[in-house]
Amino acid sequence: MNDDTHRFSVLEASYLSHAKRAWIYREMEQGVVEEHIVGKSRMLVEPDVIYLASIGPMVTKCTVDLKREIRKGVCKAFRSGARRFQLYNFHLDLERIAAEVEQRRLELERSREDLVERVPGVCGGEPVLRGTRFPVRLVASLMAQGVDEAEFAEEYGLTPEQVSAAAIYMSVYPPRGRPRKSSPDV
Repeated sequence: MNDDTHRFSVLEASYLSHAKRAWIYREMEQGVVEEHIVGKSRMLVEPDVIYLASIGPMVTKCTVDLKREIRKGVCKAFRSGARRFQLYNFHLDLERIAAEVEQRRLELERSREDLVERVPGVCGGEPVLRGTRFPVRLVASLMAQGVDEAEFAEEYGLTPEQVSAAAIYMSVYPPRGRPRKSSPDV
């Protein structure tokens, strides 16, 4: 497999692997995971995302040298198409892990490409659910506050897929900068 097929930002890698961003940055700083600079962005390749998804629960229990050894083995096995990886008594089902990461990648891609759009003149160019004027930020915020996804979707004529796309999109692409000031009431 060619690891150059997919490159992911740290936020995307965090979503795909269930790893915390701070941990990913620490893995980069310790030289465990290779970072690839694209423009001004730090990117990761697919085998590194598979490594992050593999080791996630054990990250605090492993030494840096052991994590490097695991990453090297996972990347080598992934690139060769191996379904499993073993180091000492440590066994990983790479096929299952890669399938989970791929499923989340497809969900993210569908959210980004098909379900969310930016339209100049609609909600100030803020991301909205495609074909609506619902700001993604608002929908994701309501879901985070505990609003029932199915009830919300039904009440506003949305699909459950659109509602979950808003949460996915905002977790990976949060707004940058300071919040906009609301205009004063006149």
